[in-house]
Amino acid sequence: MKILTKHTDYALAALSVLVEHQDEPISVADLAETLDIPYPFLRGVFQKLSKAGIVHSTRGQGGRLCPGP
Repeated sequence: MKILTKHTDYALAALSVLVEHQDEPISVADLAETLDIPYPFLRGVFQKLSKAGIVHSTRGQGGRLCPGP
């Protein structure tokens, strides 16, 4: 039985990096490069996390992520 999906695995890895750098917002593109995760896949993961209120995101070219509200 598979408990963690690829989405969950990537989300936990990205959130751990985000928490380590919580004083400095980071882009999904930077996280994807750091973790060697496909950008479109990680972007979808963070869209779900943002809708759930787990992270706060800013849209657009200068967009950044930071831990929850």
